Amino acid sequence: MKLMMDQLVKGFQNRKFPVTLVCVGNRRKEQNMIKLMMSFNWGASGISTSMWKGVPLRDVLKRCEIYSKKHGALNVCFEGAEHLPRGGRSKYGTNIKKELAMDPAQDIILAYMQNRELLTLDHGFPVRIIIPGFIGGRMVKWLKRIIVTTKEFDNFYHYRDNKVLPSHVDSELANAKAWWYKPEYVINELNINSVITTPCHKEILPINSWTT
Repeated sequence: MKLMMDQLVKGFQNRKFPVTLVCVGNRRKEQNMIKLMMSFNWGASGISTSMWKGVPLRDVLKRCEIYSKKHGALNVCFEGAEHLPRGGRSKYGTNIKKELAMDPAQDIILAYMQNRELLTLDHGFPVRIIIPGFIGGRMVKWLKRIIVTTKEFDNFYHYRDNKVLPSHVDSELANAKAWWYKPEYVINELNINSVITTPCHKEILPINSWTT
């Protein structure tokens, strides 16, 4: 499916609303202090809120006349344009269920503007997917292809990222026993959580900084 940005702007009704994006690796540093994890060592700053504007994914898929669930349309896959070093230099990709993609209550959009300006390269120009309530890893930047398939996307990063495996499973066991492919350990929706930013962990505050 190839759609130019001007077609998105002129051919569909646009939506605009604020969304807070959170990386699933947010606060991973705190976990690493207990047991070293695979992936990032970020604090509590992997989060941001912006005003996003784009067209509903549902409207685009309907225009393309995708198959029904009965005829095999089960997954909507998103693939970015960039080549990444892992997985044989695979492009980043992931998918969501077709029912979710077609649900009008989900507000999933193909975004081309952020805070009243066209997306910058860092934030996914020309188009990225925005899925409110989901982890940032599902919101593919530099979106190049949308594919509706029967099976889950076989992309390396769809299976190897954004999973929470049991504490006894290390990378060696995960590879040997195919834990990456168990659907019960996938992370999609993210619960609201809070964090104290000041004082930070182990920070010592001088007594004279307190005022009455």
